[in-house]
Amino acid sequence: LNMASCILAYVLVNCTPSDLGYSMASLFPIRLLTVMGSQLFRTMGILKFVQIAYTALKDSPSDYYPTPIFGPILNAAVLGNMGSFFALGFDGHLKNGMPLPFQNGLFIASLYHFTINDKDGPIGVLLRSALEPVFASFGLSHQEAITVFASLFMQTWAILKMPDFIGPSFDPFGFLSIATHILSREVKRPVKVNLEISASANNSQATNNSEKKKKRKKKNNSKKKKD
Repeated sequence: LNMASCILAYVLVNCTPSDLGYSMASLFPIRLLTVMGSQLFRTMGILKFVQIAYTALKDSPSDYYPTPIFGPILNAAVLGNMGSFFALGFDGHLKNGMPLPFQNGLFIASLYHFTINDKDGPIGVLLRSALEPVFASFGLSHQEAITVFASLFMQTWAILKMPDFIGPSFDPFGFLSIATHILSREVKRPVKVNLEISASANNSQATNNSEKKKKRKKKNNSKKKKD
């Protein structure tokens, strides 16, 4: 079905006379449905890849945590960005830092994995206890609630990034970059102060040394004159 949809979309956009298919596909309702469908497909793929990796690794966790963590989460995040890796290459997709599709893939995969699969670890227990009132209010199971939230989150950010709304500059994790920037500035300030203090101390020491040298020269000259 997925391959058939891709072939049909290619034929409609590129092979119809007078660019009729392209003109229809450029209409806002069609673009909106395309974005929603692609994000729904991507969301369900990420959740399925988490479950596949967890099933393969659940019997061999590390010595430090009762549930495998990195394998299921990274497997889903990487495979959820495989289209961009194929189109741009690994370096091209990550050359400007971690792109937004990779960030939300890590976020959704981590939330799903810890909430659904982490039965005995402290992170999973804490997440389920915090989200239990929300699950109960909607009458949904843990898996149903996380699946609905993941789908809504992925579709919302993709729709808001459309040029008809906020545009490509929208970033749901922008507050994290702002907080990181503020914290980095706060951390750097004491370093600058220390550098200024050390520089002033070095300058004062240099001036003291030069004054001592001048005094020694004066003493030596006065002794020579007396002799």
